[in-house]
Amino acid sequence: MTKEKKIIIGIFAFTTIGAAIALLIKNPKTNTFGKLSIKDRVINTGLSLVGTPYVWGGCTPNGFDCSGLIQYIFSQNGISLPRTTSELFRALPDGGTLTKGDLLALDGRGDGTTSHVGIYIGNGQMLHSGSNSGVIVTNLEPYWIDRIKGIYNPF
Repeated sequence: MTKEKKIIIGIFAFTTIGAAIALLIKNPKTNTFGKLSIKDRVINTGLSLVGTPYVWGGCTPNGFDCSGLIQYIFSQNGISLPRTTSELFRALPDGGTLTKGDLLALDGRGDGTTSHVGIYIGNGQMLHSGSNSGVIVTNLEPYWIDRIKGIYNPF
């Protein structure tokens, strides 16, 4: 075998083995092999919409109200959810302990009723569409934490 053939075979073997090893390395962020979890996909979809304006009754990237945002994000990831806040929380099971991807039923008006919804994205933050802000990420502390009326698991 010529020196050139040995070099080519060596490069091919090295490249093939490297690719195989890369496929076998588990991604610690997603706990999957190269694919994002459904919760991470949902959150990433939501994060891509930050800055979208608030539109009452809105359910498209041209503008969202709070429940329209939730319905859109989940539908983009193959999960069908009811359209309105009240329908959402009647249809979903109680999530118990707050975990990433849960939906938060919120007292948005401060009158004790559930009138707002957001997605918990971890690290004490939620993604939602506010009437004065549009789609944003906001801290639960100090404003929202005492306004949580329920935690629901949509998965």
